[in-house]
Formats: sequence, C-alpha cells, structure tokens
Amino acid sequence: MNINAATLGEALIALCESPSRDRSITHINAADDELQITYAELYKRALHVLFHLQVAGMEPGNQLLICTPSNEQFLDAFWACQLGGITAVPVAVGHSHEHRRRFFNVFKRLENGYVFSNRATLEPMQVFAESQGLEDEFAVLHKRSIAANELTVDMQRGTLTQTDADSYALYQFSSGSTGTPKGVMLTHKNIISNIRGIVTAALFCDADSFLSWMPLYHDMGLIGFHLVPLLVGIDQHILRTALFVRRPLLWLNKASEKAATILSSPNFGLHLLLRSATAKGAEERLADLNLSHVRLLFNGAETISAPLCEEFSTTLEPYGLKRNAIFPVYGLAEASLAVSFPEVGAPVQTLDVARQSLNVGERVQPSKSTSDQIRLVALGSTVPGCELRIIDEDNRPLDADHVGHIQIRGENVSRGYYGETAHAEQSGDEWFDTGDLGVLSDQLYVVGRSKETMILNGVTYHPHDLEAVCEEVEGVGSQRAACTSVYVPESGSESVLVFIVFRGAIENFVPTVVKLRRALHERAFIDPLKVIPIRTLPKTTSGKLQRFVLREAYSNGEFDAVLADLDTAMTEATGFTKTEARTDVERTLLDICRSIITTEEVYLEDDLLDMGTSSLALVEICEAVDECYPGIIELAEFLEHTSVASLASHLEEKLQHV
Repeated sequence: MNINAATLGEALIALCESPSRDRSITHINAADDELQITYAELYKRALHVLFHLQVAGMEPGNQLLICTPSNEQFLDAFWACQLGGITAVPVAVGHSHEHRRRFFNVFKRLENGYVFSNRATLEPMQVFAESQGLEDEFAVLHKRSIAANELTVDMQRGTLTQTDADSYALYQFSSGSTGTPKGVMLTHKNIISNIRGIVTAALFCDADSFLSWMPLYHDMGLIGFHLVPLLVGIDQHILRTALFVRRPLLWLNKASEKAATILSSPNFGLHLLLRSATAKGAEERLADLNLSHVRLLFNGAETISAPLCEEFSTTLEPYGLKRNAIFPVYGLAEASLAVSFPEVGAPVQTLDVARQSLNVGERVQPSKSTSDQIRLVALGSTVPGCELRIIDEDNRPLDADHVGHIQIRGENVSRGYYGETAHAEQSGDEWFDTGDLGVLSDQLYVVGRSKETMILNGVTYHPHDLEAVCEEVEGVGSQRAACTSVYVPESGSESVLVFIVFRGAIENFVPTVVKLRRALHERAFIDPLKVIPIRTLPKTTSGKLQRFVLREAYSNGEFDAVLADLDTAMTEATGFTKTEARTDVERTLLDICRSIITTEEVYLEDDLLDMGTSSLALVEICEAVDECYPGIIELAEFLEHTSVASLASHLEEKLQHV
C-alpha cells in the first residue's frame, strides 16, 4: 500500500495499471438501487467529462464549482479536474435562499470559475437570481456551466495535463462556523501527505472495506472515505446522505450486508441513528444485523461526547459491534483532514478535570466532585507527517497537562485561504493556529474553540461543557441545548445565554428554566442572563452547532417577543398562544403532519427532524404532500425545509411557477 504518486491524477492512473484496478465504488442510491463502478471505469468516465470541460473552454489552473446531488456525477467531475489540472471546488446542493446566495458568492470569488451541475439545480438558481437582482451574475454563471445530464455518450476522451505536487487539487469551502465560509486551498502534496499518515495510523489493509454516508462536499466524505480507500486500492461504498437522513438504520444494514470494516459518523449522525434504533419496531428491522466485522467507526467533526459513544456502543453491542470500534479523532480542513488518531484497538479513553482549571496557560487539575467535573475524550497522537504543539497567549510552548492553543504544521497543512494572499505562501515549516484549545497529556484532549470560550468572573467556560450540564436536566435531552455569551453594557461584562429546544405551551417551559438555573449554579457556579426556548438549533451542513447565529439573533431582538411571554409566564403563569396556519398551504401541511404525528403537538415552526419524528413518519408525510401537490416537492427539498412554515413558503413559491 505504498502511495508513491505525486498527484491525485497520477495515483488514479497508477491504480488502473495495478491489480487493484478491479476494486470499486458502490453507489447506494436506495435500499435496492446500487451502481458499482470500478476504479478503471472511473478513470474512463472522468476522461469523458474532462473532454466536455475542455470543449467548454476550461484550461489548467481554472476552477470548477461542482454542485450536483448525484454522487456518481460528482466523482466523475472531481476526477476530471485532477486529470486536467483543474482545481475542484465542491459546494453543497441547497434549496434555501441562504444556500443559493452562498453558491453565487463562491462563484463570484473564483478567478476563472466554471460550474458543473444539472438543469434541475441551475433552473431554481435563475429564479433566485431574478428575485435578488442578480441577472447579470447568473448570465455569466450560465455561460460557464456544464450540465452533467446533457453530456454526450460517445465517451470521447479529454487531454491529460501534467501537474505538479504543489498545484492546487481542491478548494474546500466549508459551511462555516463564523458566518463567512473560507476556501481552504489544498495542494496535491497536502492531501497525499495526509492520506499517507492516515493509512499508517489506522492500519488500513487489503481486507478493509469502507462505507460512508457523509456528503462528498465534506472533507470526511471526500478525502477520508473516498480518496483514502481509492489511493490504497480497496473497496468503498457511498450511501446517499439524504437516504441516511430518511432511513438511518439502512446505514447499518448496508454495513452488515457489505461486511464493511470502516465506518464514520459525527455526533449528530450517531444521535439520529440511536433515535431510530430505539424506536418502536426497530428490533424487527435490525434482526439480521451483524456488525462484528466493523473494525473502526470514526467519530469526528464535532466535540466528542463520551456519554454518546458509550450509549452507541451499548445499544449496538448485541449486534456484534466491538466496544473498541469507536475511534474518536481530531482533524480540520486546514490539515487536509486528519491531525490525530488514538491507538487502533484501544477503548475510548477519558480525562476528568476540574472546570475551573481550563484557563489558557494553567495546568489542568483533577476534579474533586462530579459537580466540578468535565470529561474530556482522548484523541490520540498526531498522524505521521503532522506535528502539533500547545502554546500560551504569547506564542510560547507549554509543558504537558497545560491548557493552550493548538497549533499544527507539516506537509498536510494548507498554505492558507483562497483570496487571502497574505497567507498564500505559508510553508509547511510554519505553525498554523487551529482556533482550538487543548491539553497534551498522555494524548491530545481538545477543550473547545478559543473564539467560543466564555470568561466569566475570571473563569474560562466552554460552551459544550455547559450544554452537557443542561442536557442532563429533566425535560431537555441530548443535543437540544446551546450556550453562548453576550456582552452586557450595564454590567460591563459577559453573561451566558442558554437556548433550549422546546415545544409546548410557554408556561410548561417555566419548570425547565428553574431546573436549568439551579443546575448551572450548582455545577458551574453561573447564573445565565436568559434561558430561551427555540424550535431548532442552527447547524452547518456537517452538523456543527452555529452558536454565533443564536447570539446574533438575540442581539438583533429576534427573541424579544418570546422572552416577554416567558417573563409573563414566570411571574403570572399565563397561557401562550401558538402560531396557527395563515394560508391554505400552511393549513394543508399542518393537517398532514398532525394526522401522522400523534405523539406531540405540531406547529408552524417545529422542526420535524428535531422533534424525533420517526423515519417512517417522515416518509409518510413526504408521500402525503406529494399526493396533494404532485411532482412539486422533491425529497431533497423536503429535507431542506423541515418545518411546516419553511416548507409551505417554499411550496407556495414553486406553485407560482407551475
């Protein structure tokens, strides 16, 4: 498994000349709909797409924005880029105004950009452009678009372009945790260096088989679960992300059927699957499940939750999942993907420390009681080719067991961000600040994001720690809390805001507020400024909590009305009138949802996915909507608009053009 190629294109060509040429990608588009493509066939398909890119005028050094819901089309275009010296720019397919605006913003930033998509994706972009006064921008975009579903089938081949290891293979525009996505520039050397380290640290071998539901526009999906198995010549299976969201248990059933040894999921995916695995009737759907062959289940992208790992292992252990299969890792796009892995085969390890000892520059102290305890998960040691250090506020390296800023360097580390020339020439010898805080003890332990930490009365607090305290309160539950801070001019200091996913009459939220305030005071010695009920938590496409969105919404007064109602309920115990339907479409959709979801009340702003609605119920809702409005709403759009209000607004807009 020596990876000797200098570029990704060279690696694919070499693979087609090796015994591994018959290894394949299996695209799982539905439970009974699969497409198997060998790596040798992938090479031919990519050359065909390259021909059309070159006919459209693309040259080496140009950028191709890849935006298609088809994983097969995505990979054909991605590899066409690698064979033609073109930089791939993956972007999520979205149906909201926010997604479309981001699509235009990314395209406008590209110096020599083209678009690879399909008419079904581009036509709504035109409607959006006309509504936003972006007709001129769309005209340029349309002129530089290649429609995947309109390519000829003659299989003419494009011209290969020789590139070097320092040329850019990929610009990774993340969905962002600060509101402004940045394009991480990754060279062939960056990516291949990191893949070498990943393969060595994870002990991948010919007997391994990968299966992933992560989207290909995400670095874990593209690099971790496509490029890694391809470059080492082993089989991979890619389950459509929308299919996983609709039928989470299918992921495990396919892992069992394919005897996959390597899986991956961030916290929110594990949480979604656990809800399905413990729902009524799940035992029958899991009856033949065999996970004994699973060697590693990568858990990353978010702060690792030790209780969630334990619950997942306990729930699936009867089906053969080994307790040491959970593999908590640390990485980021700027590192290409991976920074540190634990030892293969080791159980999940934790470190219990005192909450008050997590200030930068201080030595962590053991907790004296559970009320003062934070449980950190061990994330192992750096993968080969990557270095890591912990520094204080003055950029000085800290000794072991001290909290500080995590910095990395190595051939896998990006030179910088697209369009930010000040960072474009960063070398692999320079240290890159990850923005995370951590501790190096026997292993790496990540404490939290440096920009999200809250300093209250001289003590450093981390949002995920306070959220864990909140989630233990009766009536809250897992992944239904968010904590951030806001500056209060009257006191001249920061104070904590707590957001809780809640549905029901506002007076019923009052006991939760009382319990939360008591728990936070007893466990963390803080008194939050506000405890705010919300319908859903804002997250990125990879499931990361966007706390800044909540903070900005609070500062803009978006929660003033609900807080006024809550204040009244707290003092007078009055009722609360929920928003009812305002249009015929809203009324129809509410009737559909209420007829299918009978376990709790459904209102306009309720997020159906976040309510814990079963996958079967979601399918029934989708089918019922299609019966009322045939052929108007596709499943992907349904998953983008998961509240009745959002779906109704989107549906009303589409009905105007029917």
